[in-house]
Amino acid sequence: MPVNLFSMDNQTADRSALARSFLQAVWGSDWVVCRAMLSETAVYEDPLLEAPIVGREPIIETFKLCHAWGRLDPRLKQVFSGGKMAAAEFRVHGTVIKALLDLPQSAVGKEFDFAECDIFEFDDQNRISRMTIYADVASFMKQIGVTG
Repeated sequence: MPVNLFSMDNQTADRSALARSFLQAVWGSDWVVCRAMLSETAVYEDPLLEAPIVGREPIIETFKLCHAWGRLDPRLKQVFSGGKMAAAEFRVHGTVIKALLDLPQSAVGKEFDFAECDIFEFDDQNRISRMTIYADVASFMKQIGVTG
């Protein structure tokens, strides 16, 4: 019988498993699971955005937008955790499928492969209260032809 990770207390919660489950839900567009795993007041920080995104629903909408501009095939390398924190290291493989955000039309069809590390902080209910991503934006921009 599977263990209910949300029913665990902070002493027994496997935050690595929670982070892994959340990433799989995001990558699989499982927005129901994503909503359940985010606190209502969660904060999402991304270097490509002008400001942090605050709140469960705005974060979900941001993830949906990411799926709209790119066909993503992330490949998880490792996940580790300690205390209320977890970190996931992976590579994001994919193809630009639509010129959204600040992406030029010339980027459509370009493939990319860049490194990313996501840091998760969990609240007392084992929900994600903060997620900060550190992506190799320079490599991404070069690969899609935005910079030389």
